[in-house]
This record gives sequence, structure tokens and C-alpha cells, in this order.
Amino acid sequence: MDISTYETLTGKTVSASQQTYYTAMIAKTKSMLENILGYSLDAQTVAATRLFAFYPHDKYIKIDPFETITSVKLVNDAVDEFIFTTDDYRIHTAHGITKALQLCNSCYANFCSCYNCVQLQVVAEWQWNSLPTDLQLLWSDMITYYTDNSSNIKSQTLGTHSYTKFDMQAAQQKSENQIIIGKYQGGNGMGIIIQTI
Repeated sequence: MDISTYETLTGKTVSASQQTYYTAMIAKTKSMLENILGYSLDAQTVAATRLFAFYPHDKYIKIDPFETITSVKLVNDAVDEFIFTTDDYRIHTAHGITKALQLCNSCYANFCSCYNCVQLQVVAEWQWNSLPTDLQLLWSDMITYYTDNSSNIKSQTLGTHSYTKFDMQAAQQKSENQIIIGKYQGGNGMGIIIQTI
């Protein structure tokens, strides 16, 4: 995301005097969104190794969105404990995105003695060559929210009129954006919890 992309997505114009501020806010919100999703937004589709928490009783093991998988292992301090074959897992796709593995029940007996204190190591070609549009729109909403100096003002008086705003929520906390986060959140993502009253 750069200022030009932000302007295209939002229809707003960033003045020359605000460009440094917006550039800093783009970097800040990028870091926030990466923490929420659990992976870098810079990554091109390239083969790399990533580690994920492993809980053998989970039906689906959530990992980052990927194109293709090269290898899946259980490791303990970089020592291979169990190497999965392609017959040991199925790739799970949701909303057109591959980001979870389903282990076959027959392979549990092979690693039941080693699943404590291990991580799932996956070598895959991770996405994205370009960020999906809905994720870009979420990011631009975050930038807009954090650059709005009046976003934390709950009430205001203008002359003889006063008004109270509804409670303002950060873009990533809105329910419609939570759906987008859930769609793209990886295995190491922290997500956002919307508090209910």
C-alpha cells in the first residue's frame, strides 16, 4: 500500500503537506494488520519455511494462506520428529483460500508419542503476489480511522448545536471487517475479539 493506492481505494486526496504523516500511518497500520493476520504482507509467493502451533486433536490445523505445499513435519528444536506424506493430510479450502490442513486419522498412531512440545513445520509457497481487494480495503479503512484526528471525539458543540457520535470502532474491530480478517488470518494470527455487552 502506498499513498497513490490509498487514494484510489478511498477516493480521498492526500495533500502534499500530509504525505509524510500518511506514509507513517501506512507503515503503522501495516504492522498492525500483519500482527492480526500472523504473516507479512510483503511476502511474494515464494517457497519458505514457517512454524505453527500443533494440537493433535484439532480437526483442522490452521496455517497461513498458501499456493502449494512442499513438506509438512513435526519438529522439536529443529529436530524432525515426524514427516507427513501427502497421504497423511488433506488440504482444506475455505472461501477459495487454502490455509488449513486436515490430518488423516490413520496417521495419529505414528506420532502420538511425540506430539508434546512440537511445532508443525510447513514448507510452502505462501501467498500473496498481490493483496486481495477486500484485504486492501480493510487496510485502507484502518489508515482512514487512524489518520482521523476526530475519531476519538464522542460529543461536540458547534455554536448552539451539540451532537453525540455513536461509539467509534477501529476499522479492524467492525463486524464486517472481522469477516475479512477471519477469511485471511493465518495460523499465527491474533485476530480481534469484538466485545459484546
